Formats: sequence, C-alpha cells, structure tokens
Amino acid sequence: MGIANSFKRGFKFLSEVIDEGMIFGKKHLKTVIGYQLVSMIVALATIIVVGMGVFLSLVFLMQYSDIAAYIVTAILIIAGILIAGTYSMAAKLGAIEFIYNGGKKVGYFESDNVNVAFKWVMFWMGVIIALVALGCLIVLAAPALASGPGILIIILLYLLFILMAMFIAILLYYVNMELAIKKLGPIKAMKSAFKVFKNNFWETLIFAILVAIGAAVIQVPLNLIVSLITQVIMIAGIASVVLIGIGIIIVILGTLLRIVIALVVESAALILKVKFYQKITKPKTRKAA
Repeated sequence: MGIANSFKRGFKFLSEVIDEGMIFGKKHLKTVIGYQLVSMIVALATIIVVGMGVFLSLVFLMQYSDIAAYIVTAILIIAGILIAGTYSMAAKLGAIEFIYNGGKKVGYFESDNVNVAFKWVMFWMGVIIALVALGCLIVLAAPALASGPGILIIILLYLLFILMAMFIAILLYYVNMELAIKKLGPIKAMKSAFKVFKNNFWETLIFAILVAIGAAVIQVPLNLIVSLITQVIMIAGIASVVLIGIGIIIVILGTLLRIVIALVVESAALILKVKFYQKITKPKTRKAA
C-alpha cells in the first residue's frame, strides 16, 4: 500500500473513529473516567503510604543501623512500585477492555489484568535495575574513560540510549491494547504492538499527531485560564489575610479542576485510540467473486 493510500485510509479511519467515539463517549465517558480515576488514586495512595514508610525507616532505623535503614527503604520502594504499578495499570487495562468490548463492564482489578500488569511492571523493573547497574559501572569507570577514546565511548553509549528510548516509545504505542485484549507477556506484547505499528505506520502517524493536537487545543487553553485566575487571586491576596485564604482555596480548586480536565481529555483520547486500534486490526473481509 502506497503512502498516499495510507494517508487516505488514515483520515478515513480517523473520521469514522471520531463519530464512533462520540457515540460511545456520550454513553460511557463517565465510566472510562472512573477507570482512569481509580488508576490515579491507587498510584497516589501507594506512593503516599510508601513515602511515609521510607520516612519512618530513615528516621528510626538509622539511629540503630544504617544498613538496616537502607535495606528496609529499598524493600518499601520496590514493594510500592510493584503495588502501585500493578494495580494502577490493571485499572487502565480494564478501561481498554471496557471500550474494546463496546461498554461491557470489566472490574477495576480483574485477576487476568492484575497478572498481566504485574509481569509488565516486573519486566520494566528489571530493565531499570540493569540500566542503573550499567550506569554505576560507567561512573566507576569514569576515571579510565576520561581520555579521548573514553569520551567517545560515553557519547556513543548516550546516543545508543536515546535511540533505544525512541524505539521503545514506538513499541509502546499499542502495547497496552495488546496487553489488555490479548493478555500477552511483556516481550510478546511489544513484538505484537510493533507489528501493528509497522503495518499501519502512516495511519498511526496521522492519528497520533491529530489527536495530540486536538487534546492540546482543548487542554492547554483551559489550564492557562485556570492558572491565570489562580495567579491573579494569589497576587491580590498579598494585600489581605482574607484574600490569602481565598487564594489558597482557589489554588486547591484550580489544581482539582486541572486534574478533572486532564482526566476527561485523557479518557476521550483513550476511547479514540482503542477504537482506532480496532479499525486497523480488524481482519479484512474478502469480496465475493
């Protein structure tokens, strides 16, 4: 398929997806926002609890044993990442299933989704640990790499890291759909997601750019208006204790409003993305002779 045909196909799919997304959104946008909200709350609550645990371990345990404090802190951080990442992602996978199945309700923490999310988080935790270990080795070897060839090696490694990050970003575009719908493991999900992306490169490019622009057109002005109002009231609050109190309330309300805007925009974008994924992965039917 030529590039021109791919562009036509992409715009055709986008037009159909917007129509279908608006119909679906009228009925189920609140439910999708609910999934996103649960995902955010789980992650935030876990981070707060883990943060308190880390603080307590540093305050009390370091009085008796530095090593114990570091071990407990490391365990709490790893446990927090696993719990927050797993259940937060499970709710997002539930949202994708809900959209993909046309509004068929899925639990926030379905066992299949929790299992898939846990494997995904464990995989990336292993990748991060490996990268941190590599970084430590580079730091330890820094004195030996201070010469001309050593600096060249560091630059090449840095460029390689950027290229890998870009490649992984491409892999991840459809990976949540592959995880949610097909329940694949991390490696298989990335391979399958990359295949979908590769086979629909121009269509995906058109869709991703236009959806990003649409989201920015909606979200950025609203956030700027909220920020401007907040700043004006905070500046005016300098002259009065009462206005300071009102300003603090406005800041809190403004922050909540920005979160709401983000949830609505992200939920609408997710609906479009899942619907688009359905379009490009739908088996082609052969025309009768």
